[in-house]
Amino acid sequence: MSMSSNYYYYSSSSCPTLVFSTTNPRVSLSLSPTSSSTYSSLRTRSIIRRFPYLAFSRAANAAAETFEDKKWSSSSSTRSISGSELGYSHTFIDALSEQDLLSVIQRELEAGTLPKHVAHSMEELYQNYKNAVFQSGNPLAEDIVLSNMRVAFDRMYLDVKEPFEFSPYHEAIREPFNYYMFGQNYIRPLINFRESYVGNVSLFSEMEEQLKQLLNSRGGSKIIWIAPSGGRDRPDPVTNQWFPAPFDATSLDNMRRLVDHAGVVGHIYPLAILCHDIMPPPPQVEKEIGEKRLISFHGTGISVAPEVNFQKATASCGSPEEAKAAYSQTLYDSVYEQYNVLQSAINGGKGLEASTSSVSLSQPLQPVD
Repeated sequence: MSMSSNYYYYSSSSCPTLVFSTTNPRVSLSLSPTSSSTYSSLRTRSIIRRFPYLAFSRAANAAAETFEDKKWSSSSSTRSISGSELGYSHTFIDALSEQDLLSVIQRELEAGTLPKHVAHSMEELYQNYKNAVFQSGNPLAEDIVLSNMRVAFDRMYLDVKEPFEFSPYHEAIREPFNYYMFGQNYIRPLINFRESYVGNVSLFSEMEEQLKQLLNSRGGSKIIWIAPSGGRDRPDPVTNQWFPAPFDATSLDNMRRLVDHAGVVGHIYPLAILCHDIMPPPPQVEKEIGEKRLISFHGTGISVAPEVNFQKATASCGSPEEAKAAYSQTLYDSVYEQYNVLQSAINGGKGLEASTSSVSLSQPLQPVD
């Protein structure tokens, strides 16, 4: 009987729970009844609706790529394909310059098809994104900004006209509009790859290979990404330094139990991500949805450590509650250590020299000059 394998990553990033399946090409926001750290997809929906300076970003050149792929595919018919069939309204897609794009906002505002606060947010987002992309020094920055923002505005405009309501679970939308490529293309220009690092890349490679081997296993080959602090990471009010928020021990214990009773082999790995400089949240956790995000061009980092075995981590504990706390602390300590290494490499300017005996940094993705 073949065995399937699940990987559970515990992260200090302020991201919602993501579920990725190699057997089914989908990325889904998940509601977990056992974890208080999970953001609901309805909250995500509300954030997107308010367009808060890229609370959740998606991306750009995919518009032209998707359009051309569909238009010229040998399997498609000879008739012309309308923008609506590809998921575009062409209200913003047809803009040929920055002036054209911004004038469309004003035109739709005057026509009453865009609420005033949405129009203002779109204009501010454009300038914010433009400034960030121009920080990269990319000679094609102007074209990149126009291409990406045309698509972003088109998505926002369509959402105002026909709001999309997320259910607790849904499959990722790849057609007629490819939201995955949208996100990739939108965020890529904001990442300074020369100052970005991966910790312990060999562990990622090993897990990728195992997932490939188990691709056809029934009910396996899935990655679940969980933020056990609920995505509430904020800077220290005194030092202004960022650090991973304490983990919710009960949420971790619930997920561990879920792994143990899943019927397939599961592995729990501590994962650290440093990316807040690209879109830092407010200094304090805000109750209101729609918090403002200022965008910048910056380096990022991600690191994973060896999986944590519950029995080994809690061998000296005398009670279930003590074991729950000890396990949570072991995972947190690993994430905290990895985060500090990434912080030293990226914001401390040490680069690869920030590597330690347990966190080996590398730069597998480098732009070609």
